Amino acid sequence: MTFESLISSEVAGAVAEAPAVSEAIPTLSVLVPVTESHDDLGRLYARVAEEMTSRDIRFEILFVLDGCNLRQAEKQLRALRGKCPGVRVYRLNRVFGESTALQTAVARARGRTILTLAPYVQFGPGALGKVLDALSDGYDLVVARREPRLDSWFNLLQSRVFHILTRWLTGVRLSDINCKLWAMKAEVLRAIPLYGDLHQFIPILAHKHGFRIAEVPVPQNAGNARLRVYRPGAYLRRFLDIFTLAFLFNFTAKPLRFFGVLGAGLLGTGLVITGYLGVARLLHMTALADRPLLLLGVLLMALGIQTASLGLVGEIIVYTNVRKSEEYVVETILD
Repeated sequence: MTFESLISSEVAGAVAEAPAVSEAIPTLSVLVPVTESHDDLGRLYARVAEEMTSRDIRFEILFVLDGCNLRQAEKQLRALRGKCPGVRVYRLNRVFGESTALQTAVARARGRTILTLAPYVQFGPGALGKVLDALSDGYDLVVARREPRLDSWFNLLQSRVFHILTRWLTGVRLSDINCKLWAMKAEVLRAIPLYGDLHQFIPILAHKHGFRIAEVPVPQNAGNARLRVYRPGAYLRRFLDIFTLAFLFNFTAKPLRFFGVLGAGLLGTGLVITGYLGVARLLHMTALADRPLLLLGVLLMALGIQTASLGLVGEIIVYTNVRKSEEYVVETILD
């Protein structure tokens, strides 16, 4: 059985029209984590190959299948791999998440420049060239912003709320990090630790590490503008991810500032309550027996002390490991 018989005629046509990739060492690595929500990967490859070939850029494209149940995607990629030597495909033995899939691709990428894409076409013609041109202007990471947005009002509302919360908690002003078209220097991804769902916040984490980031407008693909409604658990996880990012962004190196303020608030509230009851008892205004308010005051003081102590433990951990962690990047060395 040939590779072509494994895929649809539409996919085969896209592969046939795509220009070949040079077998020389690539200057650009295109990384595509493939999940359950993927589209025609042959068409995605054809779009990338067309733009890169027109710019005479040697590139490779790495697809990482997140799990072993992506049979349709695997069929498409087998066909691509048989025709295009620049296509490299990896499959994880179970579902680990996009962060792990992206790390797998980063560890095997050979290009000095990295382009990340979603497993479906989010952008219109010419978008890849625009982000690469912006990267050559001296930035370390360039984020594509779909403009004008063709999505429904509900999608736009979700995106706006998400970006307002992210901007408020981190201070980084980006408008469309949900578009996974990012161009960056290879050292950016290698400097950022990824786990869980932090892959969606790579531009913000890059800013935290001192990299220069920019956002450029690109046309949106009309086929990508469909209504997306998720389960309530997905929205809760996204909110928790934003809160986790805010904590990592602001308090990783100084946990006592977070736990200390929280502990001081609890302790202060408890002191006010118990102080009020103590004065009232001395003035014979009220008795302390069977007063739930007294129990609340004591509980708040205990929680305040414990919370502040947690911050102190965190400071000790940071102090003992500060030499092992590097949250900075040396840009140039001048002799």
